[in-house]
Amino acid sequence: MDLSDLFPELKAGYVLGLTVLSFLAYRRTAYSDSLSSWLIKGHKPEHATVLLFLFRKAGGFFFFGLIPALFFFPFFKLQPQLYVNIPLPGLIMFPVLLVAVLITMFLSAKKNTIRNRLPLMRIRGWSPLLILTSITGWGIYLAAYEFLFRGLLLFSWVEAFGVLPAVIVNLVLYGAVHLQNGRKEAMGSIIFGLILCLLSLQTGSFLMAFLLHLSLSVSAEMSAVFFNPDMRFILRRKE
Repeated sequence: MDLSDLFPELKAGYVLGLTVLSFLAYRRTAYSDSLSSWLIKGHKPEHATVLLFLFRKAGGFFFFGLIPALFFFPFFKLQPQLYVNIPLPGLIMFPVLLVAVLITMFLSAKKNTIRNRLPLMRIRGWSPLLILTSITGWGIYLAAYEFLFRGLLLFSWVEAFGVLPAVIVNLVLYGAVHLQNGRKEAMGSIIFGLILCLLSLQTGSFLMAFLLHLSLSVSAEMSAVFFNPDMRFILRRKE
């Protein structure tokens, strides 16, 4: 018997605190001006932007994945949402949501507000290696991100307080971490966060939420490159 068998509310509060502290630690470390300056010192601008991207994505994996896992599993047992559980309704929902996300991101990338912020790596020529770097960076970051938000946080609150309070807390916190990018993105993140919560609850796993979130981020980046007149894809080597 672990602590959650006796006090599910204790686990929910503990995970909430763990989520907030992990995010604050990530922001303070990954976006530290002094640390960022030290990291890119002496590097050319294009090398510097790749280094910063990888540093921040690896930092997200550390603070949203490894640290919460280290502070959670010694006290609480492995929960069902951490298994790969994808029932038929999830398999039906996912492709529909995926197509909707891809179309939305492609159309949104035409806006200057999106192109000014994406892609995160501000490089003119995008080779296959750079595309793979982008996908890998987003992959490790979002795997940890969804493990924390739509894994530990969501399901610990469902266990303690039920679905509605769990979803509300998840969305409030998820929207708050996006406020740094403006109110409009924060509102959009709440809508998308609701979709991710419902998908996770339907499938009993954060895996589908991770795959959908990854699809959104990568498609947004690639669409921004496609529509940016100063950027282009370089898919062939020059002879």
